[in-house]
Amino acid sequence: NLNSSPQEIVAAPSAGKAIQVVSASYKSVFDTAAFATNTNMRLIGSGLTREQMGTDIAHTASLVQLFSVVNTLADQVNVADGVALDVDVSSGNPTGGAAGSSITITVQYVIIDV
Repeated sequence: NLNSSPQEIVAAPSAGKAIQVVSASYKSVFDTAAFATNTNMRLIGSGLTREQMGTDIAHTASLVQLFSVVNTLADQVNVADGVALDVDVSSGNPTGGAAGSSITITVQYVIIDV
């Protein structure tokens, strides 16, 4: 349910601070069926529309992979004052997958002044 219920990865910092991701990876454990649709998983500020990093989770084997840095345009915010860092998918909940599949996310980040 990553689209309808984003998962908080890093709690919101205090006012005047923001989370800036340095690197992020995920470990995917495959169990008989791959995620089939809505597989663009992203790290995003809670309530924002522009992700910091993204990746695709439609794999047919267990793996560890890095999230990719998303190029941001000057008018699109991907870090914001006092906002938590979530993981979600951009449109609709993923379909497919199997009960024994799992995803573990590891994030290195810094807290910056804004």
